[in-house]
Amino acid sequence: MPLTGVLAAHLGWRDALLVLAAIHGTVTIPLHALAIRRPPRRTPAGPAPSPVVARQAAVRAAMRDRRFWILAAALIAHGAATGAIAVHLVGYLTSRGHPATFAAAVAGLLGVLSVAGRLVLTGARRVRHHRRAAHRPRHHRQSRRAPACRRASGVRRLPPPARRGHQRLPSRRDRDALRRERKS
Repeated sequence: MPLTGVLAAHLGWRDALLVLAAIHGTVTIPLHALAIRRPPRRTPAGPAPSPVVARQAAVRAAMRDRRFWILAAALIAHGAATGAIAVHLVGYLTSRGHPATFAAAVAGLLGVLSVAGRLVLTGARRVRHHRRAAHRPRHHRQSRRAPACRRASGVRRLPPPARRGHQRLPSRRDRDALRRERKS
């Protein structure tokens, strides 16, 4: 940001970093105190399981799962790449002849645009979720008549609905029936 360039030019980079940390703390600490929700207090009806035991079981299950380690490696690589860009961007731009204030502004825009992008994507995801829930097909909704209709039609169990974009593979019985129809 331009403020970073001005502070670094007048105070030096160490003092500029301290001033920026103080500004950051005075802005974000009250916002966190207002925004973070406290867990609701519940009176247990009976002996509730310890949250520590449940958390330890979840951690053990995650540590044994290969997908957890792949996700962890991907997040570490992403963080390293983003950090390398953020650290070296100002130096790179100033070595290419750009003024320090411009380089600091470009580096600051990375953070501002990251936060703005997260806010926009979170809002879009919420809107999409609400629209999808409102327009859910009828076969996804519970019906009191469904068991009676299935008994009357002779269908014992309905297959699970296919996920959007995925088709359910036909069973062996369905494939054999299709072959017999094609032959005749």
